[in-house]
Amino acid sequence: MNRKPFLLAVLLAVVLAGWAAFTGGIFDGKVAQALRGSSVYAAPEYRIDLDEARHVIGNRKLTVGFLSPDDDASAVCKNVSRAADGTLFVALTRDDDTWNAYGCSHHTDDIGTGMVAETIISRGIDTFADRPIDTLKVIVVNFDRLVRAGNVPDGARTVDPPLPRYLLAGAALCAVVLGAAAAYALARAAGRRAAQRRIEAETGDDTRSVLNAETGAVSQALIDLDRVYARAVGPQQGTPGAKSFATRYRTVVDRYLDLTRDIASGTTPDPGTSTDSGSDADADSRSGRGSGAAADSGSGASDTATLVERARDLSRLAAKLEDDQFARTHHRRRN
Repeated sequence: MNRKPFLLAVLLAVVLAGWAAFTGGIFDGKVAQALRGSSVYAAPEYRIDLDEARHVIGNRKLTVGFLSPDDDASAVCKNVSRAADGTLFVALTRDDDTWNAYGCSHHTDDIGTGMVAETIISRGIDTFADRPIDTLKVIVVNFDRLVRAGNVPDGARTVDPPLPRYLLAGAALCAVVLGAAAAYALARAAGRRAAQRRIEAETGDDTRSVLNAETGAVSQALIDLDRVYARAVGPQQGTPGAKSFATRYRTVVDRYLDLTRDIASGTTPDPGTSTDSGSDADADSRSGRGSGAAADSGSGASDTATLVERARDLSRLAAKLEDDQFARTHHRRRN
């Protein structure tokens, strides 16, 4: 079995998963992780109502981080470059009654435009050092001024998932659809097989019932023929008619015994074979068995159907033998 396609598929899945994890921010810091889906980050010591803070900023291309005194604003600025891409990021650290502001222009590559935005965005915020929400309101006012001046882009901030997430979502959808289709196809195939087995079982039961009925009919015919044999052979033993009847009778009995053995063993020997010698019984046997073989080969009947046909042939042969003996006896009495 060639394992190369499987290994390539596994390698591709690993690469895709690694790509998705990297672009999804697996190596991001806590600030970047928060800003991927929000416009505000606040360290625990600030106790800010984040919902209200996000409401103040709205959907502007502005992100703000209230950092702990131990956080390095410059390092945080670099770390949020992916999460806050396209926005003006402001890192705030409270120092007694003032704010230490550090602006990061992730919305433009122009150094001059970025410096203007980073300088103006934090004007007037020291007055509200003890009120973070009011500080945000001042920053928003400054941001709107920068928008009107053309230093920062207008419009709503959009958070787009990275491409690998789309690929993973598509792969998951395809897996679900293909898995459902495969499960449906397998279920239909299993259902068809089960239905076919049930039909075969029911057909086999019907054929077996017919075989039992035909075998019972042959048994009854042999019982009736046995009475005829006792009347025909006893008084006239040695006559040509009695010998012919006895030979044909033994042929029918032998074939019946063969039939019962075949039914018990589940085998169906070639219907055209015969172990009897030349007599009119042999002719009847060959005629009956030949028709059974033709029916079997022409219609492709099952083994059980072949046994049914053999039982019917025996029943007809026994009836013919009884009728012939009755006609012979009636003829002899008239003479």
